[in-house]
Amino acid sequence: MTLLTAPLCRIGAQAGSVASPAEWRGWAFVRVGPAQTWRVDTHGHTVFDSFGAGVAASYGDILGMVRATDSEHPCCTDSPPRPIHDYAVLAGVRSRRDRIFFAAAAGVANADDTPGGTTEPSNGHLRPAFDMSAHAAYRLAGVALSLSGVLGPTSTRYVAISLNAEFGWLGH
Repeated sequence: MTLLTAPLCRIGAQAGSVASPAEWRGWAFVRVGPAQTWRVDTHGHTVFDSFGAGVAASYGDILGMVRATDSEHPCCTDSPPRPIHDYAVLAGVRSRRDRIFFAAAAGVANADDTPGGTTEPSNGHLRPAFDMSAHAAYRLAGVALSLSGVLGPTSTRYVAISLNAEFGWLGH
């Protein structure tokens, strides 16, 4: 008789909460900032202006990124050092939060220091690349602070710190 008077409960309602499924995020970014190179000029190491753009996508905490960066000497010298260009493909992780999140990725970049607009053959080679960033976003727009660069010989090695503007599906 006791079994008949017990309230009926669904077994599924008694189970613990299930984690929400991973969600896709995708965004495009533009970035600008200074880049430290290992080329030596009369004043020591050369500081370049770094400009970049790219796209990134994440599924849960897995991140993929493609970026292009152009680092040039700022201005006004008779014989400026050669610029550094790179096109990188990176993979890594990101935190799962939406409004404030962190990302870190590593991969390879085709980096070269061939001046644009010349008939000189490109001297691009695959080099290790990295990108670490802290993001603040709200729905479709965000900003980020990034530390990125390319490793390798002094002709293409640099580390840049940049401010990013981001647009895309960044979360709730």
